[in-house]
Amino acid sequence: MNIILQPFIDNNLGDDLMIKLFAKKFKQHKIIILSDDTLFNSGFKEEKNIIFYSPNMYEDVFKIADIHIIIGGSMFILKIQSIKDAVKLRYRYFESKKLKKIAKKNNIKTAVIGANLGPFDKNNYGLMLAKYELNTKDFITVRDKYSYETLYYSNCVNISNNVTEYPDIVYGLRKYLPSDEINKKYGLGISAYRSTNKKQNYENYLAYAKISDEFISKTGKKVAIFSFDSEDQNDLISAYYIKEFSEYPEMIEIVPYLRNIELFLEKFSLCENFLATRFHSAILSQVYDIPFYALGYSNKMKNLMNDQNKLSYFSELKNLNKDLNKISEKILSGDLARCDNIEELSQRSQGHFKKIEILINSIKDTKGQIL
Repeated sequence: MNIILQPFIDNNLGDDLMIKLFAKKFKQHKIIILSDDTLFNSGFKEEKNIIFYSPNMYEDVFKIADIHIIIGGSMFILKIQSIKDAVKLRYRYFESKKLKKIAKKNNIKTAVIGANLGPFDKNNYGLMLAKYELNTKDFITVRDKYSYETLYYSNCVNISNNVTEYPDIVYGLRKYLPSDEINKKYGLGISAYRSTNKKQNYENYLAYAKISDEFISKTGKKVAIFSFDSEDQNDLISAYYIKEFSEYPEMIEIVPYLRNIELFLEKFSLCENFLATRFHSAILSQVYDIPFYALGYSNKMKNLMNDQNKLSYFSELKNLNKDLNKISEKILSGDLARCDNIEELSQRSQGHFKKIEILINSIKDTKGQIL
């Protein structure tokens, strides 16, 4: 079966991990990704069932495809806050229109898995575009209650009948982990984040550095700063500034994601506690049984913590300075969020892939192929 997979293409640990888990699950199928980004493509050499085609071959690839799947959490953050945003959304509308036409012409099944909805602009133009894109999908799976309710109670009948909610796809990593005891190397891990707001960045870098310094001075343990995205969104810059502003730079190690998922995850697993800003740093903290405190720069982290009744371990990133003392106290006292149902979350997260399996089997049955 030929499956076109449309992911978020960047040097982003969370999104790349979803692609790898998908490829591992559907290793008997050919997975096609339209990308001529050599850096991105180089991270998937081990996945022999992933084949890359140039985006210029878009229409040719659809002629040989059976399914088109959009995978990824933040694929539907759609906001119009400037003329540039309006131009982007207009382009996206026409691309979506083109996809619908070519999928229908070639009789290709289409789906979205593992997504979250929003944030949208105050006029909800972004929400209207999301509904337009999702309305003709064979099914949609989302990863939080807000997204599920936004679609289920939508006036788009096709959407409400075809949307289901499961925990994030990356929870599925749990079943592949070794059961050996791990000797911890870092007392605290921090996922750095670089905003487009330069003034806020400066304040946040100082705040991260203060949290690190207090932890180091009180415990004498090392801190690891993780860059989950080291390309367009580039958390690596943030990581270096935090280390630069620290009073104990020799006690801080920067861990960048540079296409090295195994090494990155190995380092992540060596943390005793975690300050999670990137969404998947919170997910991985639960996967590796690491107590954590969450910071949110968009609605997805807040939705996760709300769904799990853990909002007492959550702060908005914009309030990092205001909540600085509270966060440090919780980290030092060990009063952090913990996951007591990780095996259940891991199992339920397979629902995204099970829906794909059902779709694949329905196509095979239609074509008279043997499973």
